[in-house]
Amino acid sequence: ITDYPGNNASVSEVYAGLRAAIPMHVKNMIAAFKKIPGTNEINAEDFQKMMLHRGMDYYMLKYSCILVNGECYQIYPNGLQYTRRWMTQMHGKKMVSRMFDFANKFNNLNLHEQELALIYPIVLCTDDHTLDDPETVRSIKACFSYALYAQMCVTRKEQNAKMLFEQLFKVLELLNPLNAIYEKSVGSLVLEKTD
Repeated sequence: ITDYPGNNASVSEVYAGLRAAIPMHVKNMIAAFKKIPGTNEINAEDFQKMMLHRGMDYYMLKYSCILVNGECYQIYPNGLQYTRRWMTQMHGKKMVSRMFDFANKFNNLNLHEQELALIYPIVLCTDDHTLDDPETVRSIKACFSYALYAQMCVTRKEQNAKMLFEQLFKVLELLNPLNAIYEKSVGSLVLEKTD
């Protein structure tokens, strides 16, 4: 892709788009997670920690569908396309490579809408040693994992559902190192001045 909205944009313009997109992303994530049955059982402090720690996971689950063919097709609120080139400039090659690796593997699972909806609470309830009440979170994850497996069995033969379920959880494990890289890169994010 050589001609896209933002091809000739400055780092400042792209960064402004990123800054405008983040509050929308966080607001959507919190609203989506609050609608999940059972999350009202999670204490407020733990829920806040989960939102903080699962931001990249939510982004990857929601936007993997626009990370295709080695390119990102996300459009920022200011109309600029957040291409792979800009992603690499903002986050570095290692992180971007892992993002696309996850997206490719996740997209190749060809999950149905109902299955995708059940994955969000499972990922939200990823084990987190910082939580005060991890047992409640584990219980919610177990319930949604069972519901996901049952849903997969509705649309596939049981053996195929079992294989897909196992593949999915292997792919979801890719989010852990991605989160570690993200937390490290965001903490040290320094934009090069190219204007």
